[in-house]
Amino acid sequence: MQGGGKASAALHVARTVCRRAERKVVHLSSAGHVGGGVPQFLNRLSDFLFMAARYAAMKTGSSEVVYKKAAISSPPVATVSGAVETDETKGSGASASAQ
Repeated sequence: MQGGGKASAALHVARTVCRRAERKVVHLSSAGHVGGGVPQFLNRLSDFLFMAARYAAMKTGSSEVVYKKAAISSPPVATVSGAVETDETKGSGASASAQ
């Protein structure tokens, strides 16, 4: 997410730093150097910072740009007859010829 004003942007930066710390602490936790609750705390803190950034954007009336992942079509599937079935031909009885 982007935008949302200065407060929202600062909270998103804080969340990024928190996520980086969480990744490093997970390695330390698996080696037994820190308690198991520390990564969980950092994860919850990251969630809070995300929601606080969204709330700050809402309160200032700023708009946020929401990333939407593009739809991915299924790969072609070869049928028993050797024909290739794609998303466009699936279920229609038509299929492209195998090459």
